[in-house]
Amino acid sequence: MLSSLYFRNREAKKALKIFHWVSRPDFPYVVDYGFCALLVSGFCKNDMVVEGLRVLRMMVFGNLKVGGEVRMWVYRSLLREARIKEAQEVNEALKEYKILQKI
Repeated sequence: MLSSLYFRNREAKKALKIFHWVSRPDFPYVVDYGFCALLVSGFCKNDMVVEGLRVLRMMVFGNLKVGGEVRMWVYRSLLREARIKEAQEVNEALKEYKILQKI
């Protein structure tokens, strides 16, 4: 996958362009969990936590399941930047989202 190559070569800005392209409302395909997880992981590992949160938001609005690995990447990135309050807010929001998915 092209995005994983960009992350591997430390070219996260190019992967961000791909994210912007696939998150457009007129994008003809459905974005799957694996691709979103790759983006969250790559952005968080490249110190682009805000972009990782944007992908997470796209996952929630796209009704994709947010797995434990994705949560951990986001939490670790937020905590690495000492954004404890934001990490707690994301945690609470994802708990509510998980409850709503079961209903």
